[in-house]
Amino acid sequence: MTLGTFDFQARSFYEKHGFTVCGTIKDWPRGHEDYLMIKRLDQSCEEYIPSKVCRYTIKPADGDDAEIIEDGLNEYNDSQVPYEHEWISLSKKIADDAGNTVAGCFAGVHGWHCAIVEMIWVDEALRNQGIGSQLLHEIEKEAKENGAYIAITESFDWSLPFFEKNGYTVAATRKDVPKGHNCYVLRKLL
Repeated sequence: MTLGTFDFQARSFYEKHGFTVCGTIKDWPRGHEDYLMIKRLDQSCEEYIPSKVCRYTIKPADGDDAEIIEDGLNEYNDSQVPYEHEWISLSKKIADDAGNTVAGCFAGVHGWHCAIVEMIWVDEALRNQGIGSQLLHEIEKEAKENGAYIAITESFDWSLPFFEKNGYTVAATRKDVPKGHNCYVLRKLL
């Protein structure tokens, strides 16, 4: 299991439950730290059992529940470190002459002035031609114009060289995620 928690949230709670810090994004949001944590479910660890146990029924959640949970967490985060603006979408695509999407990037600027690059893709036939770098640089340029001072993304080991070539550095490594590979959280100061 992997997760992130800020210094004003619940790091000690997760550590009690067997999570360990695998990396830190310093100064995000400004003046704070984002702890990236992991718990190996295929390895044993001491089980935490609270002294006071409240009995609630745990049920599956759907999309509506996810929205309630996300809104609640966003409200708490905003009470600790106020968001300075709403999410600004920077998503882009590149289409060929026939109008087919051949590359794209889902990204945006978070309310704490961070560009989040959620995913970037280039059709296999067009890779290694600089298209991905061009797309990423356009996102970063627009992010800076919208007040972003840092960019954050995730990458697996097979795409890590692309991000490193574009100036990103590893902030955290989730080893053996997925099995036999690594997942990296990367940052770049803009």
